[in-house]
This record gives sequence, C-alpha cells and structure tokens, in this order.
Amino acid sequence: MEVYDPVRHRLEKQSRVQCALEGQGMAVEEAAALGATLRVTNNGHHWTFTDCDGRVAEWWPSTGKLVFDKEWRRTLRAFTLADVMREIYARWAMQ
Repeated sequence: MEVYDPVRHRLEKQSRVQCALEGQGMAVEEAAALGATLRVTNNGHHWTFTDCDGRVAEWWPSTGKLVFDKEWRRTLRAFTLADVMREIYARWAMQ
C-alpha cells in the first residue's frame, strides 16, 4: 500500500498542468479543425473549448476533470490533453 505524500501529489498536479500548456498550440489547431475555440485561464488550470453550436467542454488538467455542457453529474476523467481531444472528437465530430 502506498502512503499518501502531499508534496508528491502537488508536484504531479503541477506537472499535468505544465504538460498541458506545452501542448496548447496543438490543441488550438485541433479545436479549430472541429470549428471550436480554446480559452485557457487561471495559469493553465482551466481550459474551455467552445464550438460554433454553443457546445462547451471544460477541463481542469490538475485534477483531470472533464465536463461537457455543464453536466456536472457526468464528469469524465481525462488526465492528458490527448485524452481530452479524444473525448471531444468522439462527441463533436460525430454530430
């Protein structure tokens, strides 16, 4: 059994945000290919994808939380930008 280490936990969260920020340019291009825009706020801790039909995907890389259209009870886990884009493509590209 692994012992909880708060310092390690904090570093892992920061690392996820940093990795996401490094892929921001690619995410902007992929979002544009779907007719969507990307807005990154709170120093990379909150990402909002919005398409031309008004659909919204919000992602918090530090926690891996992904929510579509404010449906908080249907929260998904997406710890990498690749996971997020896969979910967005699955929901938006098929409609």
